[in-house]
Amino acid sequence: MEKRKDNKYIAPAFVIHPGESLKERLEDDYITQTDLARRTGVKKEYIAQIIKGDKLISPAFAIKLEMVLGIPASFWNNLVINYKDAFARIQDEDDLQKEKKYLELYNYAELAKLELVQKATKYKDKIINLRKYLGVSSIEYYPLESSASYRKSGKYKASEYKLAAWIRKGELDAKRIDTSPFDLAKLKSIIPVIRKLTTEDPSVYSKKLIELLAETGVALTYFQHLQKTYANGVTKWLSPEKTLILLSIKGKYADIFWFSLFHELGHIIKKHSKKKVHISFDSKYIKREIDIEEDEADEFAKNTLIPKERYTTFVRERNFHPAAIKEFAKELGIHHGIVAGRLAKENFIHWSELTSLRQPLEWVK
Repeated sequence: MEKRKDNKYIAPAFVIHPGESLKERLEDDYITQTDLARRTGVKKEYIAQIIKGDKLISPAFAIKLEMVLGIPASFWNNLVINYKDAFARIQDEDDLQKEKKYLELYNYAELAKLELVQKATKYKDKIINLRKYLGVSSIEYYPLESSASYRKSGKYKASEYKLAAWIRKGELDAKRIDTSPFDLAKLKSIIPVIRKLTTEDPSVYSKKLIELLAETGVALTYFQHLQKTYANGVTKWLSPEKTLILLSIKGKYADIFWFSLFHELGHIIKKHSKKKVHISFDSKYIKREIDIEEDEADEFAKNTLIPKERYTTFVRERNFHPAAIKEFAKELGIHHGIVAGRLAKENFIHWSELTSLRQPLEWVK
């Protein structure tokens, strides 16, 4: 099998069966198939099948050939190994053609731009790179994360392929995070600590959150959203002792980030299905169908960040001046952008009034 300078194999145009080499050797030594059968003690039909290419030389027969023809058994065994490898690569060439469609479905160019896969010009190299990223021998084998519980909203529809690629990034990053065995009681105990971090700078809480959650068995990762994912966060159990929470900052504001984090934590604390991948979408693009677990996660996020009774009292007073919002948030011990974001979400104030209250976020490599 020939190798290129970049150590990638070149699939052969055709494959020579080991039987061809045996046939040539017998002709050179003027040995008939009948004579070889007699000398090796095997049936003539078996030798004929090898010569025709219907059967391969077995290790036991290779030893017999060494005795009769004086050619090491390793020579014949290597012929068989090389033949199998070459034949498999030719078959893979056909598979590469079939998988060409996935390069567009996964948007290979975007994945390469974000350095999730290597840049490449030939489609075959792109497919091989995508296979390696997904950890499959064929792209069609990679399980898609279903967005069936979410319906199309206008012209927007989440791509299952893009979601799969995004979540895969979270899984790979989570593998590099050392976590303690999952401990629900410990996770519940640090919720107040996590809540207090909302008043910190993103450069502080982004790292602190990873450390805190790792101690409870939760691997928290961040990665920017991919086109047509529209996702704010994902919760996925990687094992009974480790769960992944992946967050984007698609909304570009801290209040959305914090709500998404507590929403995903809600799935874990409320003991929602471990077999299901919980995906929270940006409601501006993807409308959710009725889903009890998603509703419970929403309620957990809302009421943990802003206690229900205190929020009800604040809303009843109808004083939504920025100073009042900041004072209320200070009393709660959370960032005022979280209060303002919820008020806008529930139409008590307009989004345009949040400019001075929200904390913007951006990706920093």
